[in-house]
Amino acid sequence: MGDEEELSWVVHGHADEHFGIPKVIFFDDVEKVVKEHEVQNTLQSLTALFQRYKFWETKFMRHKQGLQQKIPDVKRAIDVVKTLQKRSKSDIDEPITTRFELGDQIYVKAEIPKSDSVSLWLGVSKALQNFFFLIFS
Repeated sequence: MGDEEELSWVVHGHADEHFGIPKVIFFDDVEKVVKEHEVQNTLQSLTALFQRYKFWETKFMRHKQGLQQKIPDVKRAIDVVKTLQKRSKSDIDEPITTRFELGDQIYVKAEIPKSDSVSLWLGVSKALQNFFFLIFS
């Protein structure tokens, strides 16, 4: 019997899954379920289902940790955008001289001219260019 067939009595097909995560089923009468499907089959099916839940839990925890590691970078980017926004509203026309990070411990000196828009690099193949009033509204 394949995994899907073994789990079919616990997980009622793909319609009850959300992105591959099986729907949780609560048994009102555990004794009845074990009698109908035999102890060994019940344990195997529930163990396989538990392993799927553990897989998804681990995947979500890794994703959460990755997002948490990005928080300081996002906060720095917001601070820079706010500074540029204040600068765009001021009467000062001189460019800002700064250093920005290209990679780990690699910085480049740059001059930022006065502008009404900003472009943010959000990751591979994702960039955002917008006017200041749209970003903070």
